[in-house]
Amino acid sequence: MILAIDSRFKNVGRMMSWGVQIEPGSPIFENPEKFGAVTDRKTFMDFYKIHSGKASDTYSALGYSIENYFLDGVLYSPEEFSEKIMKIKCADFCFLHNNCASYNLPFYGRMTCRARELKFKLKGFGAGKYKNMARPEFK
Repeated sequence: MILAIDSRFKNVGRMMSWGVQIEPGSPIFENPEKFGAVTDRKTFMDFYKIHSGKASDTYSALGYSIENYFLDGVLYSPEEFSEKIMKIKCADFCFLHNNCASYNLPFYGRMTCRARELKFKLKGFGAGKYKNMARPEFK
C-alpha cells in the first residue's frame, strides 16, 4: 500500500500508521456494546494509569478489543488485541527512519527499529529495561 501511494502521489512527504486508542467520552467508551467492543477502561483513572509512570504506554495500549476483528471468531483481551494490532503495524506499515522528516518502507523500518533496539540495549535503555516489570495498568 505504501508503494502504491508513494508512486501515485508525488507530494506525499511522510506516511505513518497509528492504532486508535479508546478515549474518555468517546462513543466506543460510552457504549462499547454498540460497537461490539470490550474495554478495560471504566473510569478516567483507568486512562490516567495507562498514561503515567515508567511503564506507560501512549501508543500501543489501545484499551479495547473487538470480537472477530481478525476473522478468527475470537474475542481477545484488550491487551492481546493491542499486541496483535501492533504486530500487523510493524509487519506491514512500519515507517521508522533515521531522518524524522522521511519514512521507510516496512522492511527498512523494521531494520531501523532493530538497530535502535540494539543501540538502546547496549546503553542500558529501552523496552528491555522494563521487560519483566509488572504492568499494573492491565490489572
